[in-house]
This record gives sequence, structure tokens and C-alpha cells, in this order.
Amino acid sequence: NTKSFLTTNIAFSANGQTGYLSVVANNDYVNEPDSSYYIIVFKTTDGGTTWSSGYKIDLDNANGQLSNSCNGNCNTGYQLDGAVDNAGKLHLIIAVGPWSTGSNIVTIPGRWGMFSVITDAVTNTLQLLDMPMTFRGTFGGLTEDSRPHIAISPNADKVFYVWFDAPNGYISISKDW
Repeated sequence: NTKSFLTTNIAFSANGQTGYLSVVANNDYVNEPDSSYYIIVFKTTDGGTTWSSGYKIDLDNANGQLSNSCNGNCNTGYQLDGAVDNAGKLHLIIAVGPWSTGSNIVTIPGRWGMFSVITDAVTNTLQLLDMPMTFRGTFGGLTEDSRPHIAISPNADKVFYVWFDAPNGYISISKDW
């Protein structure tokens, strides 16, 4: 029942049984045809034979971490990545900021941030990792967004978040989460 979607991610635990399908989408246009995108998560605990109904990640907590720059209407960026930890929880990384016309995100430095989202498809936490200076840059004629990525340690007890920042392509990394 999704009206539009931007991107997806699928991640499974080491045993292959617990998995999550994450979709950056909008299925309830509040201001037709423009509205905010958010994260919808589907979970399986039987290796993908059955899946839960979609769980919408609440982005309201991001607003306070962004000094209320969203005015209660946060929107996601266009890229996300995910991995499952050794406790079976999904970790996502995604840009979040104020909604802008055309279902876009305001990317003025200091108004948006790179967020960690941790969920079990029932509850979730959002944690501001950084407020990068650059959302999109051009590198030798190639235009790229912040390209958030997650890596997980072999025993899935550590999660590493990385993304592009600055117009000349420096890679940022946050403190130990």
C-alpha cells in the first residue's frame, strides 16, 4: 500500500533467521502530492518465510536532537544502510532533517543530521551521530549524496557508521557507539 518509495535495505542476523526489510517510503500523503518520507520496517524471524506488517519509525525524536529545526515535520534523506547485531536488532544509518517542498530534505548545515536508528520492529531509538556540513557534493563531475554505510564486526557486537562529508570527499566517522 506504499504510494511512493525511495530506497530499500535488507539485512539478516548471522543465523539467517531474523531479518529486516527497511523501506524509505510514504504511504499516507498528508499534503498531497507532497509529504514526508519515513522508514517502514518489516521483520521476519523464520528466515523470510513470513514477515510482520510494516512498522513506521517515528522521527519525532529527531526533531529535538536537531534543535527543533524540523518544527515537528522531519523527513528522511534518500539513502540508508542497515545491519543486524548479535541481539537481533536492526541498526540503520540515514540522514534526517526538516521537510521541504517536493518531499525533499532541507540540507543547510546545522539543520539536518546523520542518525543511527536501532529497532526490533516494535520499539526504536534515534541517535544523532553528526551534523555534517555537506549533504551532496560533486567529485570530478560525479554528484553524490552523503552515502551512509554500516559495517558490523564478525561477532556482531560492534556497529560502525561511515558517511561522506565536506565538498572534497572526506569520510566522517563518529565516536564509538
